[in-house]
Amino acid sequence: MCHVGGRFLRHVPVVYVDYPGETSLVQIYGTFNRAMLRLIPSLRAYAEPLTNAMVELYLMSQVGEIDWTCLQ
Repeated sequence: MCHVGGRFLRHVPVVYVDYPGETSLVQIYGTFNRAMLRLIPSLRAYAEPLTNAMVELYLMSQVGEIDWTCLQ
């Protein structure tokens, strides 16, 4: 962890924003997927399953459940 000194903080405000949680990710990716799949009417029904798969993959990657070496 990086220590930020008081002298620096007198001149620059620092805001910490954590990674989004599952609910936020579903909302973010869901909005994006619905907008993108709106362009292709035959794929609109896949917006929610695609969103759920994207969020699940992201969450699994965060806890180390995915072996990425198989992609090499």
